[in-house]
Amino acid sequence: MVSLSVDLMEDAELFAVSSRLVTASRVLKKLVVGESLDGCEEKSASYVANMISAIDRGSTVYNAQNFPCVLATRVRPDYFGARIDALVFGVPTQDQGFLDRICQTLSSAGREVYLDEEELRQASVFLDRFSDRFMARLTRYSDI
Repeated sequence: MVSLSVDLMEDAELFAVSSRLVTASRVLKKLVVGESLDGCEEKSASYVANMISAIDRGSTVYNAQNFPCVLATRVRPDYFGARIDALVFGVPTQDQGFLDRICQTLSSAGREVYLDEEELRQASVFLDRFSDRFMARLTRYSDI
């Protein structure tokens, strides 16, 4: 019973991360068309920027102390898998500068945009792929 409880807590955490990734993806789409962001979107954007900088040790943008290292370690394989998945869609996730600009844009909650329109679209695709990886992990309960 304790193991199931721990699993459900971890799954709830992964679901929350996935939801924030979807929201951050929506933020990038809104920036393309010039829409304003609400407070929830701004918080999710900042959360995702901190998460990516904590996960990706190649990032030169942020201090990873703002994100739990245990969670960063647990989701790191999904992050790098999403980078590979996004390459199929033409997203330049092998470019560390591109990833850093995603973090800079999200961290500023769109007040400063470091990506052009096409890069905003590509970044949104990448965050969607990242979120999809969590949802795939969580669907293991669908057979119960």
